[in-house]
Amino acid sequence: MRVGSVRLMLARRRVVGLALALALLAQAGCAFVDVPMTPRPTATPASPCGALTAHTSAPAQSIAARLSPGAAPLVYGVNLALYDTHDDVVNDPHIQGILHDAGVPIIRMPFRATLSDEYVTQAMRVIREIGAAPLLIIHGPTDPDMLADDFHLLTLAISVFHNGPVYVEFSNEPELAGVSAEQYAAAWNSVIPCLKSIAPTYQFVGPVNSFYNPDYVMTFERLAHPRPDVISWHEYACANSDSDDACMRYLSHWSSHIADMRQRLAAAGVAPTPVMVTEWNLDDRPDPRYQNAAFIKAWTAAALATLSASRSDGLIAATQYCVTNNPNFGLLTASGAETPAGEAFFTALRTARAGTS
Repeated sequence: MRVGSVRLMLARRRVVGLALALALLAQAGCAFVDVPMTPRPTATPASPCGALTAHTSAPAQSIAARLSPGAAPLVYGVNLALYDTHDDVVNDPHIQGILHDAGVPIIRMPFRATLSDEYVTQAMRVIREIGAAPLLIIHGPTDPDMLADDFHLLTLAISVFHNGPVYVEFSNEPELAGVSAEQYAAAWNSVIPCLKSIAPTYQFVGPVNSFYNPDYVMTFERLAHPRPDVISWHEYACANSDSDDACMRYLSHWSSHIADMRQRLAAAGVAPTPVMVTEWNLDDRPDPRYQNAAFIKAWTAAALATLSASRSDGLIAATQYCVTNNPNFGLLTASGAETPAGEAFFTALRTARAGTS
């Protein structure tokens, strides 16, 4: 018999056998039971971090927050210069002791691309040992690898600070690099959901404008998903060509900017967002008045009083630029001596701590 005929005969026998079995089941009164198939496992939702994997997760413990009696309000914060590996705060235990004993409540720190992981980790450990809350500046829209780079930087931060309190600023003065509010918001939306997933207790801050730019902030607020935990911008009072009186008078604009932002948010029908002024000083360029002891002491004291008074309008922190390594802006010299601006700053800080104890 040919192979094709054998296959046809076997197939017919299977059909007849199946029909006979069904008939016997029907006679026995057996009902067919529709047994559901085991459901296929549903696909895991895509991670906001893509293929990136955190090697360090935030453990349960946290560093101590400086919110106990005797702690200064966060408006008495400072910036690290961190221009290179010769930073006086990072390298000098004496200066670290000055900042610790003064009770500096918050320190802002950049992640400069020229610095190694080891050095920025050392800088973060110094902030932790000083007892200050960290305000970390991560990369933003001008970095083509911002997601991977920021993911890496945040894992370094988690290894030092665990689950907080930590503030994270996305970029620095993006509009000076030509980044629009829409572009900034799009970059924020592509990076911050991932970072929040690995550091859910951290506070994310933007848009870090170089001056008060309400249209930029409100566009960002409207487009940002998630919304920022804190809004930030920078304030400098005047230029070299302005008079001393103009530099003093301009401080009132700092107050009006913060109040104006609160009113704009309310008018837009959104919940108020806290504000940080994450850089401030007299002039963002070298100015001979930084060396005029009488003027810069009076101006610095007035600036701190202005910022402190704005806490009632939603200002939660301010960080002076910068504490060391700058002959114009510095509060401390390389030896740890107070500059004229430093005298005014640390006097106001000690007074503020005494008032909260």
